[in-house]
Amino acid sequence: MLGLFGGNKNGDNGNTAVNTGLFNTGSSMPDVVGMTQVEAEDTLKALGLIVTVEYQFSSSAKEGTVFLSSIMEGQTVNSGDKVTIFVSSGTDGVLVPDVTGLSQAEATVKLSDPGTGAGFNVEIVKENSDTVEKGTVIRQDPAEDSRIPRGSTVTLYVSLGTETAEVSMPDLRGKDEVEAIETLVELGLDYETPAEEQYSDTYEQGQVCYQNYSPGITISTGSKIVYKVSKGLEPAVYSCHHTVSAPADYIAGTPATLTLFKMDTQEAMWSVTANDFPQEINISGIDSVPYGMLYVTYTVSTLQDVTDMAGNVTQQAVTSQKTTPGVKVQFTKVQ
Repeated sequence: MLGLFGGNKNGDNGNTAVNTGLFNTGSSMPDVVGMTQVEAEDTLKALGLIVTVEYQFSSSAKEGTVFLSSIMEGQTVNSGDKVTIFVSSGTDGVLVPDVTGLSQAEATVKLSDPGTGAGFNVEIVKENSDTVEKGTVIRQDPAEDSRIPRGSTVTLYVSLGTETAEVSMPDLRGKDEVEAIETLVELGLDYETPAEEQYSDTYEQGQVCYQNYSPGITISTGSKIVYKVSKGLEPAVYSCHHTVSAPADYIAGTPATLTLFKMDTQEAMWSVTANDFPQEINISGIDSVPYGMLYVTYTVSTLQDVTDMAGNVTQQAVTSQKTTPGVKVQFTKVQ
């Protein structure tokens, strides 16, 4: 089996053996004892090794230097292997304070400020958390009450908050509050409770009438949605002053009935039968209704073909009742 173990040239036949990669010959574990922690880590990571640091008391090794490794010098190592280096914390070392639960800024000051007696270097790693508020330290390495050399690195794992995704803001308006909340929860959106109530001319009492994000825009999950619930129409007094013109096919001089209904109850609030146009509507003291619907019922005449008994066809005028589509009439608020 020529060429399995790499690159020697065979002088007899002129062929070059090729390393197929079936076997990884690895590297030789370097001697890191006596190196500083940083030097040792850089050396080992350059070989693709995964490095763990442990701090221990040592009466002989200089503070901050490596005095032992879990893999002996000269042993074969491969990329991805794990190795632990033991770093001297001196005869006493410095006690690592507990900074979990602090903000990143507070924790950094507590660890790095020489005035506190710690003087550590701080490395920040950000990660998502569903339970720890954004910007707060989740955990630390080394853990609290460890003794490590002054100036050593303490890694802080700081919360980015809940992992977010992008969603389209739903239209909550017109939904009752229970349905609106169910929609928000399903999309992973937060909401403010209790919801504020306000009067609305558009949405019935109990329906959502306002939301702080427009429907259809893209927002992140976890965003806080503020919505408001309708209390119905605002109590007020209105008046109505409106001019009604004749329908296009109205026959002058014929009777027409004009009726104005309350918008909320469809109760007739004003009606008159007239033989001419325009007609004026003047109503005061309308309670809590900002607008109404006006209908005009009148007589129209159309020509229809009529066949007599002899088979003769003639046209005769035929009258019928017609009602206009409702016209929204806006009232004026008095108080």
